[in-house]
Amino acid sequence: MTDLPCRSNAWDLEPDGVQQPRYYARIDRQARNLYGTQYRAVNSALVQLYWHVDDRIRRDVLKEKRAEYGKEILSTLSKELTADYGNGYSVPNLWRMLRLAEVFPDQQILSALSAKLAWSHFVEIIPLKEQLKRDFYAEMRRRTLERSHPAEEDRWD
Repeated sequence: MTDLPCRSNAWDLEPDGVQQPRYYARIDRQARNLYGTQYRAVNSALVQLYWHVDDRIRRDVLKEKRAEYGKEILSTLSKELTADYGNGYSVPNLWRMLRLAEVFPDQQILSALSAKLAWSHFVEIIPLKEQLKRDFYAEMRRRTLERSHPAEEDRWD
């Protein structure tokens, strides 16, 4: 029994050394591109939601107060939100949401950044005391992400 002949340009060698048909590689690239796009959209929406959570907590719940009253309210709110929406609403995460709008009061700037950075990057930026350090870190993360995940073609060639 002989192997079926194949055209050499119909196969690609994957990084792990496994040969895949070229059409598979193209479909795989498209799927990864789509999933990456969807991930960024969902992440951006979450960061925007967290900014609005802060706004609601400050205006409607804390009424611009902090201290002990805030701790009690956040603990109760965390239990309610966690029961309805899952672990993303822990007390420490609610405190981060409160700090998010303090650090990024301009929603347009936050919107632009959230299109490029994940919530985990904001978690690292929020504690930085100086605006210059936050700006530097955000820009360095954005550049690193752009270099490590360059935009891929949306073509099927």
